[in-house]
Amino acid sequence: MKDGLSPRPARTDLTDRELTKIIGGLLGGLVQMTDVQTLRDVVSWWADSDEAWESLEQVKKMTNEAVSKIQSASGPVNHA
Repeated sequence: MKDGLSPRPARTDLTDRELTKIIGGLLGGLVQMTDVQTLRDVVSWWADSDEAWESLEQVKKMTNEAVSKIQSASGPVNHA
């Protein structure tokens, strides 16, 4: 696109299959920078770490609040 990004908003309703594909792509990139066992250990830590997931939930909450404030201050966005 020569005029920038599409005016359509980013999706927020990804399916489990879509997320699996995205995470697989991310892990495929990361494995180029480390060995498979290290990557596996880190993914396992994330999967089993309540603290890591709680941190992500806080980041999501803060991001949503910030976006809402920005949208309120700037008025409605014209996606035409």
